Amino acid sequence: MFWGTVGNIAGVLATGWMTKYLGKRNLYIVSMIVNAITTAAYFMARPPIMAFLYAMNIIGGFASGPVSPLIWALYADTADYSEWKTGRRATGLVFSAGTFAQKMAGRSADRWRAICWRTTASRPTLCSRWARCLASACLSASSQRSPACWPLP
Repeated sequence: MFWGTVGNIAGVLATGWMTKYLGKRNLYIVSMIVNAITTAAYFMARPPIMAFLYAMNIIGGFASGPVSPLIWALYADTADYSEWKTGRRATGLVFSAGTFAQKMAGRSADRWRAICWRTTASRPTLCSRWARCLASACLSASSQRSPACWPLP
């Protein structure tokens, strides 16, 4: 957890530099893909490979660092574009719509994750573990690492 936070802070600090080379949209896409890959990589970890878990935590934290600053910058760009096209400034509407979309995505991701957990909890097989990992990694609206993907003893 600590090293993931350190990676996240480093990612936030490097956002400006990375944006110069990739652009806002492309950096956001790359960050989300790398974050999804590192989260899904927890499934491949086995108990003796603690270095792998630490590495994925640091890389995933670094990759998720630019996401928060970038999403708000992209919202502001959307508001500027809206003003340019219509002549009216709709900043509040753009930001509130973005916040609402994030809340609804988190709600639906949690709902699907709960359904997946409920349907696979009674059958603790490799398949159900993989399904729980995918539900937690791919449907999660946050960048937190899911305990569902941690290795079973």
